[in-house]
Amino acid sequence: MSGINLIDITFREFPLINLNDKYDKKMKIIEKLGELGIKEVEIGSLFIEERINTFDNIKSNIFKKIRFRSLVRPCVDDIKKAAKAGADIVVIILKSNFLTLFSISSGANIGHRQNLILNELEKSINYCKDQELEIIIEISNASALSLDIIFAVIDFCKKLGVKRFSYQEEDEVIDPLLFKNRIEKIIQLAEIDLEVNCSNILMTAVASSLAAYKAGVISICASINGYSQKNYGRTALEEIMMVLIKLENIENKYNTKIINQLSQTTASYLGEIIPQNKAIIGKSIFTHESGIHVDGILKNSKTYEAYSPEDVGLKRKIVLGKHSGKKAVIAKYKEFGIDIDQDTAVEKLNKIKKKSIELKRTLTEEEIKNI
Repeated sequence: MSGINLIDITFREFPLINLNDKYDKKMKIIEKLGELGIKEVEIGSLFIEERINTFDNIKSNIFKKIRFRSLVRPCVDDIKKAAKAGADIVVIILKSNFLTLFSISSGANIGHRQNLILNELEKSINYCKDQELEIIIEISNASALSLDIIFAVIDFCKKLGVKRFSYQEEDEVIDPLLFKNRIEKIIQLAEIDLEVNCSNILMTAVASSLAAYKAGVISICASINGYSQKNYGRTALEEIMMVLIKLENIENKYNTKIINQLSQTTASYLGEIIPQNKAIIGKSIFTHESGIHVDGILKNSKTYEAYSPEDVGLKRKIVLGKHSGKKAVIAKYKEFGIDIDQDTAVEKLNKIKKKSIELKRTLTEEEIKNI
């Protein structure tokens, strides 16, 4: 299976974005997502704040290849605003208080209020169809629901012509292997196009997303650096992308060399710091000090690196300290444009180790040059 679609939802919990505001830093991030090769991007939600401005957005040339999504309530007014703002796809989210309506057995009578709510959903779906907007029904906190409720939701919406659904996790997650079985069952029995939007509350979002890919989902929702304004986080876009490319050998249609730039730009905008050891784009994961490690890297980088740092826009770095070896010293001085022989390398290594022990850290490049 190679046709998986990665969807960016970094700005899901933001007010609707004005796509015409070229000075908005979010626009630069969306442009980079387009350069990366992402085809679907969420541009905010209609119900993040009470007073929301909507814009007559016109797609610039750089956005021609991106389809924009907006998260909406089952409410025609929301959908009208989303369409005006340039959304090609509306994601109608069904929250827990709405989903309880589907826990009623099919033969039971439902009250007047429940009927009104279901009628509003039906109106929303029909309005989308009239406006030729693609519809996704998102089942919120789905891992907390019984399959009976999920199938009831799907059945109701399928009868109205909905073909695409989203399985969303919040504070309730399950084991990724059980998650795979659950997703497989939904796809097989309901015969639908399904995407997943996994919670990272227990650090399982990437594992669950990978499991969902193996189960046959058509799309995976993810955010840059795993960002979310909620307390549970999301699948990290850069992580699931590289996992699928390197482990599942999907067709690499992505410009992964800009991943680090995209990650840094987004972190700066959001006021976040990327941990040095973060998977995929942490700078320290390509930093080598140990003599054995450096020797192995110099002979064959695949010895200790799952992929080249250049694949994601990073650079390999050799640092020298008390764990370094002679070959690391020779390699480091070669970076400076200086060739040294074996004897000189041993002499410098002894001095480097001594100074590193004294300073209780690795040496800076300036300190190495001065030895």
